[in-house]
Amino acid sequence: MASLEPRAPGSLSVLLSPTSTLQQLCLVSLATARQHVGGAVSPDSAAIAGLPTRLKAKLLRLLTSRGLLCDDDVRGLVFSELATFDARDCPGVSDDALVQLAEAGCRLQTLSLRSTRVPQPAITSTGIARLVRGSAGATLLRLDLTRCTSVGNSAMRAVAEHCPNLAHLNLLACPNISDDALEAVSHLAQLQCVNVTRTTVTDRGVEALAMGACASRLSELHVAHCRGVTDDAVVLIIDSCPRLRNLLFHGCPLVTETSRLRLGAMASGAKHLTWTVY
Repeated sequence: MASLEPRAPGSLSVLLSPTSTLQQLCLVSLATARQHVGGAVSPDSAAIAGLPTRLKAKLLRLLTSRGLLCDDDVRGLVFSELATFDARDCPGVSDDALVQLAEAGCRLQTLSLRSTRVPQPAITSTGIARLVRGSAGATLLRLDLTRCTSVGNSAMRAVAEHCPNLAHLNLLACPNISDDALEAVSHLAQLQCVNVTRTTVTDRGVEALAMGACASRLSELHVAHCRGVTDDAVVLIIDSCPRLRNLLFHGCPLVTETSRLRLGAMASGAKHLTWTVY
């Protein structure tokens, strides 16, 4: 499941060049003030809200790329045409930002709230459910909640109900995600890529994907370090998902040589396989 690496923190001045426009200088000045002073990007949120959407989008990208975005910024910067909200590694973003996105009527296609290194407890099931029940639910294609430790099965039930077009779902290191979550999203017919590495998912959840509406499209599944996954689930997912090309199940202590031997059924078309035999 491809994802962009976070940019290293540092001065925003590196984004400037001798040919930078006045517009670029102004945007970097705003973001730099946010970086050094703290708080929202501007004390005059009404002025920020009045910016053209093109400038809002640039400022939003500038703040998120440096991990500086916070809830108060979102209030002034979001707009209904916003298709991508990538707030990875932005610890100042919480459920309040998701409420702002929902109230703005954003028709998101991509939502990333991933945390690369540390847990992100400020994003909860309540916030995710609130967002997908709005305009974003019908259009959402990609959802990345890596290390959002307060997101659980109820969020995935809301996603299953309101996000019929979801294709990519990343729940890596979400400890409150279990089989109930996979049973819910298994009904999403467009689902192609699922990552539940380091969750409490067991055979029951994997089997739900293999038997669900998503089985014919599923091309990528990560269940690494899921201690309740056994050969039964691995064999079933290989046999039931004809488009499966990426399967990662290393670090699953109940998996044996049986699973490795069954990989021969997909080896010719496989792109990425990892496993550990105990």
